[in-house]
Amino acid sequence: MPDLFQSTDIGHISFIHYAELFLNKSHGEFDCIQLPPIQRNSVWNVAQIERLWDSLFRGFPIGSFYLSERKQKTVARSVLDGIQREQPGNGYFLLDGQQRTRALLLGFKATGSARLYIDLDPQLPFQNPEDNDRKFIFRLLTNYQPWGMNKETPVRKLSDPEKQNARKVLAESNLHYDYQLKINHGTVLDEYQRLNGFSPWPIQSRLPVPVDILIEACGGYSGNFREADWNFIMEYVPEQYKSNRTTEPTSCFKDVLKSMRNLLRKDAVRQRHISLLLHTEEEVSQNTTKNIDPLEVLFTRVNANGTPLEGEEMAYSLLKSSWDEAYNLVSQILNNPEIGYLFTPTKLVMAASRIAALRAKKNDDPKPSVTKFRQWIAERSPNDQSFFLDEMKRLMLPDDLQVSRFTRILSHFCQLAIFRENGPSGDPGLPRKLLLHLRASLIHPVLIWIDRQLDQEIDFEVSRKGIIRYLSYSLVGFDDPDKVSKAAVRVITSTNNTIFPDREIYLECLENDLAKVVPAPDQILSFGNAPADGYLRHWDALLGEETDPLRPFRLSFWWKKELLLWFQRSDIPVWFPGYNPMSEDASDTPYDYDHILPASHIFGQGSRNNLPGATPDHENAFRERRGRYLGSIGNYRIWPLWANRSDGNICPAEKLRMDMPDLSEDKVARQLKYTTEKDFTEASCINPDNRDSWFGCAGNPAKWPDNRRKAWQTAVEERIKYLYRIFYNTLQFENWRIGEPQQENKILLNIIENQSLN
Repeated sequence: MPDLFQSTDIGHISFIHYAELFLNKSHGEFDCIQLPPIQRNSVWNVAQIERLWDSLFRGFPIGSFYLSERKQKTVARSVLDGIQREQPGNGYFLLDGQQRTRALLLGFKATGSARLYIDLDPQLPFQNPEDNDRKFIFRLLTNYQPWGMNKETPVRKLSDPEKQNARKVLAESNLHYDYQLKINHGTVLDEYQRLNGFSPWPIQSRLPVPVDILIEACGGYSGNFREADWNFIMEYVPEQYKSNRTTEPTSCFKDVLKSMRNLLRKDAVRQRHISLLLHTEEEVSQNTTKNIDPLEVLFTRVNANGTPLEGEEMAYSLLKSSWDEAYNLVSQILNNPEIGYLFTPTKLVMAASRIAALRAKKNDDPKPSVTKFRQWIAERSPNDQSFFLDEMKRLMLPDDLQVSRFTRILSHFCQLAIFRENGPSGDPGLPRKLLLHLRASLIHPVLIWIDRQLDQEIDFEVSRKGIIRYLSYSLVGFDDPDKVSKAAVRVITSTNNTIFPDREIYLECLENDLAKVVPAPDQILSFGNAPADGYLRHWDALLGEETDPLRPFRLSFWWKKELLLWFQRSDIPVWFPGYNPMSEDASDTPYDYDHILPASHIFGQGSRNNLPGATPDHENAFRERRGRYLGSIGNYRIWPLWANRSDGNICPAEKLRMDMPDLSEDKVARQLKYTTEKDFTEASCINPDNRDSWFGCAGNPAKWPDNRRKAWQTAVEERIKYLYRIFYNTLQFENWRIGEPQQENKILLNIIENQSLN
């Protein structure tokens, strides 16, 4: 084992020596520091990484790194490649300092998903004194934020117009979304400059250069520091900032070289060192018993002031520390493009654990506590095998065809639930992005049902509509996801039904006050065919009285704009080719929830009277209720973000290109390849029969005469009816209706009684 401590429990190692341990494969101590299985992956954000490097350059302490000895043939995970394997030699576990280590190494070597820049002419100070806590302005580009974060406040994202304007400068100017971009990872100058025209750069900068290029130009981790040539470094300034290049070094560059000298020169007078602390217990056990694993105790305590490890993350860490192969097997599923987007690592483990626990005859629990999870792992059979772990291994380990049972379960689920882009017109499947809006525990029952049917020769396709119906309803109809999930599993495990029991689950939840009653298409709004009055309706008129059993569903559907992803599912793949929404990616959604009637048309008109002919009471009613109509699913559509920005705050008639026979010069129409008004209304999921109402919404934002108010009210209400009719009929919710009216009335009366008691 490399001796980093020399018979003490405190060691000091130079900054470049520490970097070498992870980067220099020819170094005798390469990769001697690794992560214990209990460690999670990196969770630091952009601002933390940028400020860490500012601290390094300024000589600020960055904290000690806590290690424990690792024996040979112990399973550990490499900090850089993340692969967990049995290690042939002795070494160390990195118990505290993973996030700082990754951030530190990022300056030496860009990763596949991130590159660190520094602005050599940052134009400090900033206007806001609170933003002037940094001397060096580092800019981190990631796959999720390829232009970087806000220069002055790196916890804040850049604005969409800034990113949109930057994309226009790229060689491929038709790129509308950040997910289409790739960070420039070029290191050789010719390659770097060639990629410049196709790659993002740090917005809000003047002279940004990659930190890894700068460090390498100063000698890297060799210890032989040399001052980087200014003219050479200027060649790495992105082409977009070419006019900012100077012949003479900036004062910031001179300060950077001083800092680099202390970081990279092995004989520097004030060479930066890193403090290492050693856990002195001879061996940190990784065997999980009924007592808490000492490694877990140690890890939890030393990280008490950092990003806490708890709940599902702790359960996953317990699994990794108890089963050497768990991490790699989970990673294989996550890297599978067909199924990997469905869950985060911890959610995936909890889904598999629930199936394994049921197979091990445990009580069903959608969210087991850490204590219970530890007990499951600790419980042993007479031959000292864990019942639970045995089932996890049966689920996760690959079979003779190198495919695990759990992978097959997830594959079946995705094949059944996901919208089939190349399938028949009107395929009812859910878009991937919409599926990610579901609580994971509501997906579990489907996975458990598939597991129970996997060894039988059944046609899963027969159950497809029922599974989609259950999942779609879950988005709007269930009240307590975890209780619903338990009830659903109870239904599934009580019989061996080879057809997914979606109706039985609904009725079970309905009787236990966990589900909202599904209205018939003509019941989605309670006022029937009463015409619009122009002053918008009271909630009771829209949804029914408080005791109306249909009111909860109506209210939920009214606000559930996310369902538009399903209604417009056929257009999304066409608009966003190559877009694969990963469950951890929430930063670059390429679409907007667009108000068909813009908010600026209904709000912000001041106190002046813009309702001609209305009484004060009617004015108050309209102003009080306009927000509920504006924010309803009836006034929203999914629309490409760039196209929505292009349209701005134009009225519905213009958005839908009504009465515009020639769209040949229309930029949005050309890029979407729409040639008629019908193309726009169909893509917006608007009923052609309701055209006149949307056309009647046109007008001056400040003027709301009677006919305009009635037109907008009618447009929103009728669109809600139209959308629900599609939802109900396409997914065949009539299958959930109770055959005997008396039985249905009995259930509804029970619901009313329960509501009155509550």
